[in-house]
Amino acid sequence: MKCKIKNCEEDTYVRGWCTMHYSRWYRHGNPLPRVPKRIVQSNKGKTCSAVDCKRLAISRGFCQMHYVRWKHYGDPATKLIANIGSRHLGHDGYIWIYQPGHPLALGYGRVPEHRLVMSNILGRLLFPNEVVHHRNGIKADNRPENLELWMKGHPSSQRVEDQIVWAKEILKLYDQD
Repeated sequence: MKCKIKNCEEDTYVRGWCTMHYSRWYRHGNPLPRVPKRIVQSNKGKTCSAVDCKRLAISRGFCQMHYVRWKHYGDPATKLIANIGSRHLGHDGYIWIYQPGHPLALGYGRVPEHRLVMSNILGRLLFPNEVVHHRNGIKADNRPENLELWMKGHPSSQRVEDQIVWAKEILKLYDQD
């Protein structure tokens, strides 16, 4: 299904909108772009000069989307699609790898590199209660010798018998002997 916004050819994500229009609605309460009045008045009736685009032109003859693409990449037709395996530094300080469909993938098909490296070291996927810790505190340093596996969560305020059962399960899971 296509986005319910007029002239939008993207596939539906949520509430009948594509990801862009949904995120605009979620952030600003309106799926349509907020265009300053001065721009609307100076470009009244002009449409984007990019091929097959019918959006309102706001700058240099392009709509918001094509103008940003032109400004960043020099070509308004550039699609902003990440290559599988591409890495980027997130605002959180961690390195993220684009691998859609991977079992460890979070939002938008991104996998935290440190979890991927630890998963490869162990030869299995990480359990939900396992955390990868950076020994030197640098989140972007994902060398195997800098990573260690931690476990979060343990039962508190329980009977001793229940904690003994839990401890035996942990030993069975992690004991190499």
